[in-house]
Amino acid sequence: MADVLVSDFVAKQTSEERARERRSTEMKLLGSQEVVLELTDTNDHVYFEGPAGTGKSYLITQSARRFNRESRKTLVACWNVLMADELQRFVGGLPNVDVADLNSLMLQLIGIPANPADAPHEWYTRELPERAIAVLRDKPHLGGYEAICIDEFQDVAGNLLLLELIFALAGTGRPAGTKLVFAGDSRQQIMRRVDEHVNPFAIAKSLIPDLVHVRVRRNCRTVPGLTSAVESTLRQQLGYTRHRVAKSVPGGLSTVDIVNGNEAGALVAALRDLLQHHAPEDIVVLSPFAEKRSLAGRLLARPEKSQDERWLRKQLQEEGLPGKIRWRSVFKFKGLDADAVVLTDLGPEAKDFVAAQKLEWSDLLYVALTRAKYRCVLLKPEQVSS
Repeated sequence: MADVLVSDFVAKQTSEERARERRSTEMKLLGSQEVVLELTDTNDHVYFEGPAGTGKSYLITQSARRFNRESRKTLVACWNVLMADELQRFVGGLPNVDVADLNSLMLQLIGIPANPADAPHEWYTRELPERAIAVLRDKPHLGGYEAICIDEFQDVAGNLLLLELIFALAGTGRPAGTKLVFAGDSRQQIMRRVDEHVNPFAIAKSLIPDLVHVRVRRNCRTVPGLTSAVESTLRQQLGYTRHRVAKSVPGGLSTVDIVNGNEAGALVAALRDLLQHHAPEDIVVLSPFAEKRSLAGRLLARPEKSQDERWLRKQLQEEGLPGKIRWRSVFKFKGLDADAVVLTDLGPEAKDFVAAQKLEWSDLLYVALTRAKYRCVLLKPEQVSS
C-alpha cells in the first residue's frame, strides 16, 4: 500500500505553458503601471517619458481605452507602420478608437492609395503634411478627434508640420479642448540625423503650455540580468529606478563569434540555442540594414550553399516558406519587442552605413538591444567590439 500511495513525481512545463505563464506575468507587471493614469486623470494633456520597457505604449493604449469608455472619438497614432499594427492589436476594434500610422493617415486624407514611387524626403516631411493639413482646414469633420494619443512621439517632434497636423486632426488647430496623451524616449531618435535631434517634451511643451511631464522609470519588460548586460555593453545606465521583473527570471545577453566569415553558421548556432527556450514566433533577427542588405535577406535571396543555409531557409519567415522566425531592420522594429532577439551585421560595413546616414551607432545599439525581453544574442564579427 505504501508503494502505491507514495511515489516520486516530476513536474515539467511545456514550452507553450512557459510562454503562457510569461505572458500572464507580463500583463500583470504592465497593469501595475495603471496607477500612473489614475494620478494624471485630471490632466487633459500628458507626456509620458521613459527608457525602453517602462510601459509607455501600454499607457497609451490604456488611455485610449479610457477615452473609449467615455465615448470620446479617439485617434491612436505613431510614425512606424509595424508599431501601428501592434497598437491596432491592442485597441483596434473599439467603437470610438481609430488606429493608424501618420503616413497612411495623411495619404487617406488627401485621397491617394500610396506614396509616389521614389518619393523624395521632402514628400514625407513637407509636401504630404502640408496637403493633409490643407484638407483638414477645408474639411475639419475628417478629423474632429476629442482625444489623440501619439506613441513614439520623438519620431514626429522634430517636424512642426506633423505637430500642426495633430492639432488639425482635433478640428480646432490648437490643443485646447482635446485630450492629448504623448509618449516618447528621446534616446530613440534613430529616424533622424544626430544634428537634427530635439528635446521632444520641450517642443511639445512650447505648443501646449499645460502639458504635464510624467517620467516613468520602472522597468516592466526586460529581465534584470539582460538589462545589466545591456548597460555594460553600452557603457551607460538606461535610467531605471527599479525593476518590476523578478531577478530570478532567467535570461541575459550572450555573443556568438563569427568564425572564418561563417555568418550563417553563427546565426544557426544562436537560433538553435534560443529555440530551446522560446517558440520561433517569439524570436526576431534584427539588422542595422534593410531587407536586401541584411544577413537574413542575403541568405534568403541566394541559392542555398550549405546545410546551415538550408536549415535557415526553413526557419526564417518569408512569403511562401514555412518559417516563423521574423527578421527586420532595427528601424522598422523600433517600439516593438520580442522574447528573444538576435542582432546581426555588427561589423565595420554597418558602422560605416550608420555614420554615412549621420546617425549615432550607440543609439541604434540601444534601440536594438532593448527590443529583447528575455534573451539577446549578438553575432560578433572577428576582432570587432560591440
